[in-house]
Amino acid sequence: MERSTIQRKLIVDSVKSIGHATTKDIISYLSNNGYNVSIGTIYRNLDLLVNENILRRVSINFKEDYYELSEISTHNHFICEKCGKIIDIFNNNSSINEINGNKVISNTTTYYGICKECLENNKDYSN
Repeated sequence: MERSTIQRKLIVDSVKSIGHATTKDIISYLSNNGYNVSIGTIYRNLDLLVNENILRRVSINFKEDYYELSEISTHNHFICEKCGKIIDIFNNNSSINEINGNKVISNTTTYYGICKECLENNKDYSN
């Protein structure tokens, strides 16, 4: 790992606190907690933290990327199309190691739907 900086620690701590965090979430969190970190520094350090496998980039349907801690085991995601909440799914029973001669290092599946809170708040989503 490259030299650890205060900015990197602040970014990792913000992702730890937020959970699934966009760059905007991280900027807002740092600002709201009295830290003045430039946007360029945040973007540059996010890329470094992903490359160093400290954070994992989660890409969702061509929207802004989310970041989560890499120390969390590989898992799937459920995304509510109503409120945007991202829910980790850890019952990943997939044990695929190879596909057509290609070595699988990791995999993830993203499910889209309506979360139970949105379903409870709006009965129009029921089957």
